[in-house]
Amino acid sequence: MAAATLKVVREAAIRLARAPVINTSVISSWDVLLDYCRTAMNTLPTEQFRLLFLDRKNTLIADEVQQTGTVDHTPLYPREVVKRALALHASAIIMVHNRTCRRPISHSIQ
Repeated sequence: MAAATLKVVREAAIRLARAPVINTSVISSWDVLLDYCRTAMNTLPTEQFRLLFLDRKNTLIADEVQQTGTVDHTPLYPREVVKRALALHASAIIMVHNRTCRRPISHSIQ
């Protein structure tokens, strides 16, 4: 029962964070976008590679999980990213990747 309640609360938080992002200019509301990404991905036990597809006005067309990996690895297939962007007629893509270990790696810091 408690696990189901937590899932419902998490899903509600994701939807609330996503509401300001949908049909708005993502670039001009960067803080809202970051809040949404953190809410959606912060508690995941495995790494995830998410793609946010934008139109020419930087309005969010789609938010999709491209790949789900393990605790320390997520594969990325550029061909699949481009294929999906073309199918959606996206003009831009924001790529989001979470780190489950919570420690930044040296080349990420630089």
